[in-house]
Amino acid sequence: MAPITRILIVLIILFIVSPVSMAWTRNNCEEAGILYKKGMALLDDSEEEASLYERALSLCPGLYKAHERLGDVYLARGRMNDALKQFRKALELREEIYPHLRIGEIYRILGRYRKAEGEFSYVLSVAPDCLEAANQLEYLKKVTGVYDTVTEPYPGRIPLAIFVRIPGMTLPRGSILTDMQYNHIVQDIRTPVPASERTMRVDVFVLGFRYGLTDRMTLGIMPKFLYKKARLYSPELDRHINLEKSGVGDTVLLFKYRLLRRARRSLSLFNLLSIPTGDSSAMDRSHQVGRLLPLGSGHFDFQPGLAYTTFSGRLTMHYSLSYLLTGSRSQGDELHIDTAIESRLFDDLVASLELNYMWRGATKRRQTYQALLVSPYEKPKDYSITIDEKSGHTLFLAPGFRFITPWGLQLEVGARFPIIRPGRDSGPLERSVFHVGLLWAFF
Repeated sequence: MAPITRILIVLIILFIVSPVSMAWTRNNCEEAGILYKKGMALLDDSEEEASLYERALSLCPGLYKAHERLGDVYLARGRMNDALKQFRKALELREEIYPHLRIGEIYRILGRYRKAEGEFSYVLSVAPDCLEAANQLEYLKKVTGVYDTVTEPYPGRIPLAIFVRIPGMTLPRGSILTDMQYNHIVQDIRTPVPASERTMRVDVFVLGFRYGLTDRMTLGIMPKFLYKKARLYSPELDRHINLEKSGVGDTVLLFKYRLLRRARRSLSLFNLLSIPTGDSSAMDRSHQVGRLLPLGSGHFDFQPGLAYTTFSGRLTMHYSLSYLLTGSRSQGDELHIDTAIESRLFDDLVASLELNYMWRGATKRRQTYQALLVSPYEKPKDYSITIDEKSGHTLFLAPGFRFITPWGLQLEVGARFPIIRPGRDSGPLERSVFHVGLLWAFF
């Protein structure tokens, strides 16, 4: 038989069998749905009810509600290991809070208190208003007395550090997290250009919006508004001048996907895409001197990274590793390694301490400014110089506090200061950053 004939026969068989197989699967799941409804009509934790769910799952293994309800029946009848298998299978099919609560309850009954605490703590981290998880944790602490430092619930618990704002956890599906940030940044510009003695003050307003597209995937958008004010020395005029500019900055898009979740640990892969919505050629003029005060980068930047979050009693720890790939030759790439520790001092007060490390690569950029020295009717003269910025390491220390209201609204205050500085020829350096923010989550 010729090869082309064999291929045609195989294609014809697949064409006939595929619709039949799809219809068979669809019919099986429909029959499984009927069996599931019959079991729900009984709802008496009987063997008959369990057998209906077992038959339904043999026909349609992806019916996650049948796994949940079969786990409930097994739990009620004391078949703990079988119940654990069903709830874990339900989690594989769909990430929900309910299986975590039942798994935690089984661990508590079996005396495996550490694992029980982890399940209930996780539920509270993504759903702070879950009373069942709060009561279970209270039971572990006060009745058994095994853990004196078990995590207690408090309104609006969101594992989000002040400066390291990308935790390892993702939002539950359909939930929303919004935040408003204000950062006052003081920069020293120490590169040897004609106007060398410069201080830049930048006020940055950020509106963040994050949405749980699925239990594993979170999307976000963060537009910015900037107000810049620079004080520099002009050797042509032999005086200091002040320049300022305000407007829309670049917009950042967030994509995050959770790779791993355990009882008290979460690991996620993320990417920040900076879109050049700000004016990269914005300029201000004062005392016959014009100077670029860009509000945007003028190019796309990518910042892929990994984020890891873990809980331990009253402590929440965040770790983040990312690399900024710039789309311009005039700006060096950056490596960021961040660590944050949060400690709940009271139900409505959280203290945090962060270490933020940054390495910036070497680059060359051309600095251009204008000066009008003789008559206001003459054309301004352009001055430019090529600046060699060497690579450098910076380590920041950032303490902060978060106040939590009974309505779940959180107020953040914090500051960041460099404790290890690069050389004088390494480009702009943040002298200090002062932060105020509001955060609110909707589940």
